[in-house]
Amino acid sequence: MTEPLQPQQYRVVSYDPPSPVVPKKRQCEVAISSLTQHHIASTFVHYEVPRRSPVMLPEVLGLQMTNCEGPLHPTSACSAVTSPGPPRIVPGTAALAAIASSLQQSIAQLELESHDTHIKKAKLDQGDKQTGSSYDHHVQNYIKYWTAFQAERHQKAPEEVPVPAFPITTLKTFFFLEYEMSREKRRYGKNDTIAGSNVGKLHISQVISALESWWHNNTYLYKDDPDAQLSLRSDIRVRTAESSAKHQELKRINKVQALKAVGSSGDTYTPEELKRCSIWCLSDISGSKQVWLSLGDRAMLLLSSTMAFHGESSRILEWSDLFMSSIPMDDVRIGYRVPVLAALADNAKHNQQGHLDEHGAIRHREVELCPVGGLALLFFGFFHVLHLPLPDLLPDFDDMACGEYGHHDWYAYHVFWGKQPAAPMSYDNHRDRLRGIHKENEISITKVTHAGRSYAAQTAQAHGATVSGTKALGGWNENGSFRQCYK
Repeated sequence: MTEPLQPQQYRVVSYDPPSPVVPKKRQCEVAISSLTQHHIASTFVHYEVPRRSPVMLPEVLGLQMTNCEGPLHPTSACSAVTSPGPPRIVPGTAALAAIASSLQQSIAQLELESHDTHIKKAKLDQGDKQTGSSYDHHVQNYIKYWTAFQAERHQKAPEEVPVPAFPITTLKTFFFLEYEMSREKRRYGKNDTIAGSNVGKLHISQVISALESWWHNNTYLYKDDPDAQLSLRSDIRVRTAESSAKHQELKRINKVQALKAVGSSGDTYTPEELKRCSIWCLSDISGSKQVWLSLGDRAMLLLSSTMAFHGESSRILEWSDLFMSSIPMDDVRIGYRVPVLAALADNAKHNQQGHLDEHGAIRHREVELCPVGGLALLFFGFFHVLHLPLPDLLPDFDDMACGEYGHHDWYAYHVFWGKQPAAPMSYDNHRDRLRGIHKENEISITKVTHAGRSYAAQTAQAHGATVSGTKALGGWNENGSFRQCYK
């Protein structure tokens, strides 16, 4: 007996062909869209929307994921339209989250390392200048002020939450500047203040620069704080405070009367004071070390007051920067030339572009004020007081970095050095040596390492030098500090 035939089952998909005017590419898009966005019913089979294809997920190399369920796209009447290939190797959601987290950590680590390198370079750049120590001093003063300021406010209003000192923002800077502009000026090395005095405009500008330097170097640590992303000088309150300090400078000087009290209209030495300091350096000294230090102090004082040196210009001066030259002096005799002791300067404070500047000094008719004689005595002390050996004058041609002229160890010897000839004198040492001279000779001027610079400018003009010639002497530019301080 023949078994009845079983009816065959077919998967039927209702499908309306597109209009003949529609391109074939559009036909495929319509078919795929209908498969992935709708439930399609038939007489015998209910067709469900296929799960999202892994092709749509991002690929990450190195991660593998196997699919044990077979093809994700069931066979359909549109298999000719879309024929899925083998499953792609993709990560899951947890794996993607782990990768994103690890990537963020790697970027954060790289950023920390880059900022660490930047800060090291900034400190190295400020290592031989007083800028670094001055900036640190201002930041420490800010911390002390802000801590006391918040404690006082909290005592008056206990419900007010104390605000931390860091990050440094424009708001905190404004309050600190208000305090700095109203306080009395402190005596150097002491806790007491000068009655009726105020800090000057240069102090206020340096305070802002110090806090902004901290902001530049540390703002990356506070990316979630919008206030910490604003430059200090971009704020109108900070700019107004700095501008106000400049406008009040003349009134401040008149109030303090510091210049009148010392009997000097230029806040610098008089010729008699400079001569007294020069003689004092060679008086009442004993021992080779003290003799050497006194010779250095005297040469440093006389050289800066003749060449209009910055304090830093004196400290970075090397043996190899010195040479002899001559200038015409037709007032003596036509064609007469005067020998000049010249010094090169290519990285002084007023010259950060590496231009090669030349400074000169000629012998003074008064031996007490002669910079050439002072420098000659210093070199005499190097060899005959300290009994240091003559450096090797033969060049070393094995050092390829020095070019065709070879390497000379003595090229790095400093005229005014610290612990060894190749190490420059520090700013603190320079300042303390000159302060000691001022104190012992009752010199009451506000400038210390820059006092000789002021003296050179005013002496040159007093003896007939033009404004342009005086500017050239000290390397002043047209819009720099010369106009306010040295004319």
